[in-house]
Amino acid sequence: EVVPLSKQETDFDEMLRFMEEKNLFEFWRDQKQKKTESFFLDFARHWMPAKELKKYKERVNVIYFLYSAKNKEIYIGKANKLGSRLKEGDGRIGLKEWDKFMYFEIDPKYAHLLEEIESYTIRALASLFDNDVRMTPLGLGVSRLVNRQLRKK
Repeated sequence: EVVPLSKQETDFDEMLRFMEEKNLFEFWRDQKQKKTESFFLDFARHWMPAKELKKYKERVNVIYFLYSAKNKEIYIGKANKLGSRLKEGDGRIGLKEWDKFMYFEIDPKYAHLLEEIESYTIRALASLFDNDVRMTPLGLGVSRLVNRQLRKK
């Protein structure tokens, strides 16, 4: 059994207690160990033609981008399973037709963040391009973001 003989107080005691309560020491230890982990399992490295969608239909926990070259429109969406959400030739609300797509497959541990990631991505692109979510853009391009809903938070 250990019995303290004296106790030394410092100017940092309150800060260190706070850090311990917030589990920050454990967080830092975990961060060192997780350097090799990635948020994404896989992602498209370029825009792909719609006809290639069937190769990626089994991807899960996906943020996807659709693009209509004809109308210069971009759509961003999320899918629990890409093949269940998208079909070649089927449009989305605000995007009647599309001919190119990209996807970003998220590690299942982070699947609970899919809706937030989708919302963030829509907001980020809406801040740059003309859009249908009523955000003032910088107007950087000739393309238009055609998503109509933006999660309110």
